Amino acid sequence: MTKKLSVRKFLRTATFVCVSLIVVGLISAGCTAAPEVVTVVETVVVEGETVTIIEQAEPAEPTERVPIVFLSQETDPLSVAIFRKAITDFEVANPDIRIELQFAGPDQITETMVAALSSGASALDVFQPNPAVGFLLAAEGQLLPLTDMVENMGGDEFFLGGKNFLKLDGEIYGVPFGDGLAIVWYRTDLFEAAGIAVPTNLAEFEAAAKHFTREFNPDSPTEYGVTLPLGNSGATWLFGSPFMYGFGGEIFDEDLNVVFDSPETVAAVEWYTSMAKYTSESAVGYAWGDMIDTFLTEQSAMTFYLGRPLGRAYLNAPHLVGNIGVFPYPTDNIKATFSDPSYYAINANSAHTEEAQRWVEYLLSPAVSAEVFCTIPAHILPSNQDQLDWWNQDVTGCDMLDENKEIKEDSGDYVMYGYNPIVNAGGIYKANQDGGDKAAFTGSPNPFYSAPDYPFAYAVQLVIVDGMTPADAVAAAAVEAARVVELQKQELGWGE
Repeated sequence: MTKKLSVRKFLRTATFVCVSLIVVGLISAGCTAAPEVVTVVETVVVEGETVTIIEQAEPAEPTERVPIVFLSQETDPLSVAIFRKAITDFEVANPDIRIELQFAGPDQITETMVAALSSGASALDVFQPNPAVGFLLAAEGQLLPLTDMVENMGGDEFFLGGKNFLKLDGEIYGVPFGDGLAIVWYRTDLFEAAGIAVPTNLAEFEAAAKHFTREFNPDSPTEYGVTLPLGNSGATWLFGSPFMYGFGGEIFDEDLNVVFDSPETVAAVEWYTSMAKYTSESAVGYAWGDMIDTFLTEQSAMTFYLGRPLGRAYLNAPHLVGNIGVFPYPTDNIKATFSDPSYYAINANSAHTEEAQRWVEYLLSPAVSAEVFCTIPAHILPSNQDQLDWWNQDVTGCDMLDENKEIKEDSGDYVMYGYNPIVNAGGIYKANQDGGDKAAFTGSPNPFYSAPDYPFAYAVQLVIVDGMTPADAVAAAAVEAARVVELQKQELGWGE
């Protein structure tokens, strides 16, 4: 049964879901309704103040071409150039359509999107919602069902099983254009020199971390074995959660009940915090950038991230290119890592839904996808069969991928371990109950996932900073998570 939301309630609740944008570095401030849609080109700092440079939309051309407004959150220069080229090529092949490209900067994406959709007019046709916002918009009836379009493109089989669709009550409202996985990055040269194999279980992982920590091995080439975030932060949540999944711990079940306080979660927090001796004391304050910087400055032998360290190595530590690699999170139980897909969606109030779907299909084409994937090599992974076929070529034409075939192949292979608890609520909880070794598919969407503020990270900090026992820390974090989720459910009238 579809849960109807009023626009007022949606806007009031939007602050709960901003955290999903923080995960991929797309937003850093709270969400509020914006009075108008702007085209953001870039944000710069001038004399200590943040200034947004905007580009006003050009006047409509005196033609009969159908205008499609496309809002992208990819504001880096390479992505901007790729979309502009895609528009030029698309308009040549589709002379009846004109694409009006708009950009929203990191702090404006959600409020820009929500304001446009809430206006009731077709101020926006195609855009890129995060999963939690996408589900809320779908429940409100503001997203166009894309089920028929997906079926025409090849259905679940074409979209690699269809596990990452934004799907509500049997209808597909968001189509993934790329995936992303949290993985372990390591120094291949150091591991090979020490004769240490890639860890596959927790004991092997700890042994490697200990070997490369100078306090325990004076001959270690690195100060620390692993960059392990230990504070109540997004980094601890995203990169620590896969270890929780490995133990069978979970925040929600498929019925959206908070089940965080469990023996599995306690065991995960106990093990995770015991690894603190192999990382820096500064790890309590680690944020996203520290995860890459400590690794590329050779302070640690291992770290966690999506694919971004590869490009950063080329830029900031070229001597490490060819000496770094990836492996999946080690586990003694369930094999899973956090999956972070990106989506295209269409406004249900668009006056030109057919043309909007043609634009989305073009954006998903191999040529455009290849260009997008090359902007941050290995950071965006295949989400459909055409993309996978391109990815699996010996020569893709993307230099960083072609020069690092092992990273490319391993990253692609690890997609099978991907788990997104927003589009597949309770998958780990169910797998643990059923004795499975990977996340079960529940098909249950969870618009409340981002409501509690990093329960796993909060529990870790309670142990590390406040000295609580893992059991007490998990219990405290669970109580807070349940309280916030219940508040949001009441705000939305969920279950009424």
